[in-house]
Amino acid sequence: MLHSLAVSTPKVDLAHCEVPVLIERLRSETRQHHDAIERNPLMKRIFASDFAFDEYLHLLRLTRGIVVPLEDVLKQALPVEFHDRLVRRDRLAGDLSGICGQRDDRDSAWRVPAWLQTSSGALGALYVLEGSTLGGQVIVRHLHAHFGERVSGRTAYFAGHGAENGPRWRVFKDILGRAGWVGDEVVSAAQATFALMDRGLAYTEYAQVPQKLTEVA
Repeated sequence: MLHSLAVSTPKVDLAHCEVPVLIERLRSETRQHHDAIERNPLMKRIFASDFAFDEYLHLLRLTRGIVVPLEDVLKQALPVEFHDRLVRRDRLAGDLSGICGQRDDRDSAWRVPAWLQTSSGALGALYVLEGSTLGGQVIVRHLHAHFGERVSGRTAYFAGHGAENGPRWRVFKDILGRAGWVGDEVVSAAQATFALMDRGLAYTEYAQVPQKLTEVA
């Protein structure tokens, strides 16, 4: 079971900042963490000419071990206005069901790390998840070109919000520009989330992921 979180939601000033300082900080201060994900051996394999379907299934399973408990925590830590963005676990469940023929609904347990125990920290983690929908579009096109009909209906996780990825990302950037967030907490949580994903994708068995990540959180 996930530990319950006692978090406070900032009183968000709906007026946008003239200069999106937080957005620029996130871009610059998470760049090396983002690049590390792109260098992750499993992620690099996606674009290899001999990338196997079993490897794709393995990638989805490892990703599930990260995203499911992460979204569970974010749903507790973030205001309701963000909850319609926390749908990647359902996309993963659909992809895995389409491949394996049955849903994988096993629970994943985490000791909630300190950097996720504020709404600003949770926003930093959501920045990583939302940003991944943009690069996910490139992955989806490649998977369809590489595997053809075999992945039809089985790339929903990487597709993110589909045709709404761009518009929803622009709205999210507006939210980051509002007053009320603690910038250091947002940035450090985004960095930690990138690092968590990088570690999680390194395991050979996805059943290890929640327990192993708990050890280093």
